[in-house]
Amino acid sequence: MAGSLAALVCSQLKLKVLVVEISKHPRFAIGESTVPTTTAIIDAISKKYNIPELKNLTRYCTKNRPRIFDGKDYPKMGFWFGLHKEGEFLNVNDELLFEALDYPLGPDVHIKREELDMYLNSLYPKYGIDYVDNAKIFNHIYDCKNQIGQVSLKIKAIEEVKKISTRLVLDCTGHSAHFAREQDLLEQKVTSLHTNTRGIYAHFESSCIDSLENVMGGPNPFFRIKRDYTTMHHCFNGGWFWVIPFDDGNISIGLVLDNNINPPDLKLSPEEEFFKYISKFPTVKKHIAKARRTTKFVRKSRLQMYSKKIFSNGVVLSPHSAVFVDPLFSSGILISADYIYHLGDVINKCFKSNNFGQENFEELSKIFYRNVKHIDRIVDSSLKSFGDRRVFGQVFRTWALGSIIHMFLFNYIRTDQIDSKSTGLYGSHYEKFYNCVKKIHETICKFPINIDTAKELHFILSEYSLSSQCNKYAAKFEDPESELPYLFTYKVNNSKAVLNLVYKHLFSNMNLFDKARFLKRTITMHTLPILQNYLTRWFSNKYFLKRLKNISRAKHDWYSTTDMK
Repeated sequence: MAGSLAALVCSQLKLKVLVVEISKHPRFAIGESTVPTTTAIIDAISKKYNIPELKNLTRYCTKNRPRIFDGKDYPKMGFWFGLHKEGEFLNVNDELLFEALDYPLGPDVHIKREELDMYLNSLYPKYGIDYVDNAKIFNHIYDCKNQIGQVSLKIKAIEEVKKISTRLVLDCTGHSAHFAREQDLLEQKVTSLHTNTRGIYAHFESSCIDSLENVMGGPNPFFRIKRDYTTMHHCFNGGWFWVIPFDDGNISIGLVLDNNINPPDLKLSPEEEFFKYISKFPTVKKHIAKARRTTKFVRKSRLQMYSKKIFSNGVVLSPHSAVFVDPLFSSGILISADYIYHLGDVINKCFKSNNFGQENFEELSKIFYRNVKHIDRIVDSSLKSFGDRRVFGQVFRTWALGSIIHMFLFNYIRTDQIDSKSTGLYGSHYEKFYNCVKKIHETICKFPINIDTAKELHFILSEYSLSSQCNKYAAKFEDPESELPYLFTYKVNNSKAVLNLVYKHLFSNMNLFDKARFLKRTITMHTLPILQNYLTRWFSNKYFLKRLKNISRAKHDWYSTTDMK
């Protein structure tokens, strides 16, 4: 996906673009879930670079949604987490929920990546992008003095070697990281990231899998939406399962394990190890044990990779060819979209100045690696705290609050220039919050995971006035000693107060130029009043059900039979 987005952006900069695919579309891939900030950034790419087709990709309900996605996607109304103990059924009080944006700003989407990649590939002729598949890259020679490279390709269809001259090569080969490995940029043993996980995943027939609502004996009385319309996370000490449904009768299920707690058992096949962990947890077993797979299992011994830099000798690494942290919180597509939003500006500057040196990529690199460190701490804190709901509840609220901060600043003070205010993910651009996440991670690594640690994390969060005040309205049951489920939602009666609170707090910390940009954007786009209007009406199910009747894709009963008071 990163390669296609980058190709489309470069074509709109009037550059000659060649996309080289080592295999052939469609092909199986993960990265199947978007989040509200992903949707916002891809919308912004669509507008900034005049690529209207992008606007209809990351939401479930749009008027001009491509027909290719009919049945290949699914509404994503939020993030659901269930914290399991081995040998015990899941207690409803050990559930957590973060509600995402509803119509018309959402909902976000689960989408089969092979279909999404195929659709983006189909846009190449319209945008004048050249494309070859089943091609093998032999080598890349770069002339540093003249700043021009040459790539040798062997194309299977014509059985001959082609030599392509290029100013820049964008490596979007993901974990293969062809050019990053060629130039010895990757750490052999990833030591720059705290997260250390492995994964086993495949697609399955959803008809063999029971509804999570049925498995749990009915809806959670505190949740407005059904669990099955979220990205479902079954979490346990040292790992977690993702469950991502699609409309076409398929479902994506993956197992992620912390290597420090659950090291590999190479005596077992991927399938045997996968179902071994399912059998440990009665609720998970009841939910997905009867799954029949439709693709081969993929097993990776280490999901993390880390490159020392994003640019070298005429090669620019895409985010997934440089760094990968973990699938948790659906950060993969988000990182790629945010990176490419500003990469276009950097590439444009290179061609206009005829300078393709390292210095042009320094600011983007600085912000990218800051984002990576921030996300790595949130993910590693989560993995280490899955064994205790009270501790994970505080990490969960930290991530949710970071999402709100990012959504707010990206929408209101975003510029076309590269700056930490508009490119920082999950609140990494907000210094106070960045340090808060760092302190929370250090505390979790240092202390035992128990109620005292939960209280300490709660205290750290409360030190930041934005966090403590925002949670007063938006995070229910945040007290570590509470026996009630954790819920973080925009959809509360005080949603307008939450938005005003974020506005006042962050606005007071902006410099003069940021304040000017913020005021201009809110006045010209009227976004603040519009968002307030949406937020205050969100808690009325009847309003949305009425609106959804006018949308052809309204074929789901998304809402729970209960309603949060």
